[in-house]
Amino acid sequence: MSAAPDSSRLDSLESGALDWGVSGRRLTGEHPLPFEAFSGGDVAGVAPVPPSGPLLAPALWVSVLLNPPLASAAAILLAARAGGDRLPWTALLLLLAVFAPLAHTLWLHRSGRITDLDISARHERLKPLFTAAASLGLAWLLLRHGVASALMMDLATAFWLQTLFLLAVLPAWRLSLHVLAVVNATLLLGGLTGLWPALILIPLVAASRLRLRRHTPLEVVGGALTGLAGMLPVLVVHASRLG
Repeated sequence: MSAAPDSSRLDSLESGALDWGVSGRRLTGEHPLPFEAFSGGDVAGVAPVPPSGPLLAPALWVSVLLNPPLASAAAILLAARAGGDRLPWTALLLLLAVFAPLAHTLWLHRSGRITDLDISARHERLKPLFTAAASLGLAWLLLRHGVASALMMDLATAFWLQTLFLLAVLPAWRLSLHVLAVVNATLLLGGLTGLWPALILIPLVAASRLRLRRHTPLEVVGGALTGLAGMLPVLVVHASRLG
C-alpha cells in the first residue's frame, strides 16, 4: 500500500459545498491528497487505496467545475427565468439554498469540525445537512408568503425534500451530492429550454465521482434517483400549468 504524501507538500484546491470538493496542489495523475481523503471515510465498500492513473486529472476537473453549489445556483436561475421571478426572490433562494449552507460548511472546515470540504466521513455530514435543511425550510416559508412564482416555490420544495431525504438516509448512505445537483440542473435545463443533450453531464459527473473513489456505485445511483424524484414532479406540474 502506498504511503500518504508528506503533509508539507499538500495545499488546498477546494470546490463547492457539502460533497463538492477535491484538495491538492496539482491536478495530475499523481495523487495529490492525503490517503485518508480518498478512503471513503466511514463508508463501507470504498476501496482504501488512493486513485491514480491518466484519468485522475480529468475526473478532478469535472468534480471541481460541476460542483453542487454551482449546479444548484444554475437550477435556481433557470427556474427564475422561466417563472419570471423578480430579483429579490431569486436572490433570497440563492442565499438560503446555496450561499448560507456553503458558508457554514466553509466555517466547519476552517474551525476543524469537518475533515475536508468533501465531508468524506459520513458522520460529519449531519451538521451541514441539518443547517441546509433549516435554511431551505426558512426559504420555503419566506417564498410562500411572498410573491415568488409557482415554479420557484416548487423548486424550493424539491430542494427541501431532497435535503430531508439525505438526512433520513444518512445513517446508512452518503449519497452523492455532485450527482444529485447535476441531475437537478440538467433536468431543469432540458425541461425548460429543450437542451436535453445536457443530460450527458450526469454520467460524466457520476464517472468522475467513482473514478475519484468518493462514492460507491450505490451512492452515485442513489444521488441520481434522488435528483430525478425531486425534479420530475417540478417539471410535470410546471408543464400542466402551461396547458
